[in-house]
Amino acid sequence: LAHDPAHDRDRLALINNVLHRANISGLTVLDDGRPLALGNIASTCSRTPDKSGPLVSVIVPVRNGGSTLEFSLRSLTQQTHANLQVIVVDDASEDETPRILDLIARADDRIVVHRLERHSGPYAARNAGLRIAQGVFVTVHDADDWSVPELVELQVRALTQSDHQANFSCWVRCG
Repeated sequence: LAHDPAHDRDRLALINNVLHRANISGLTVLDDGRPLALGNIASTCSRTPDKSGPLVSVIVPVRNGGSTLEFSLRSLTQQTHANLQVIVVDDASEDETPRILDLIARADDRIVVHRLERHSGPYAARNAGLRIAQGVFVTVHDADDWSVPELVELQVRALTQSDHQANFSCWVRCG
């Protein structure tokens, strides 16, 4: 049922059930006239973002991500842990990605755009982002990812309340 596009409301209820069991805010559809998809969801989280706490650098490699970049970056800018440096490394995109990046970066000073002159691949883009990262913690987020608002907060809490040097989060592939 979770993969049956004919039952979007039921699918969303199943997803929200899993999120609520993990004490994570649920999801809602932005436009009922469009199918349930990453570009058409928003969190129901109403908490005020917290700008205190350690700076977290989020590296986002992108190549020709014009169709997904807006919802991906929106999910980062709406994190409950708001002390972020979002480093978007444009891997020589040939679509509307540079234009979209410029618009989004102008609207949020936490977003830093770095452009590679020639296509080098996602690992080279991540490494380029790592070289300019200033955060106490560093994570990655692909240009077609969408993250729940509590993701960075939960990861930072797990690292600061333990002696662990790294952590990971679970993800779900949507397609």
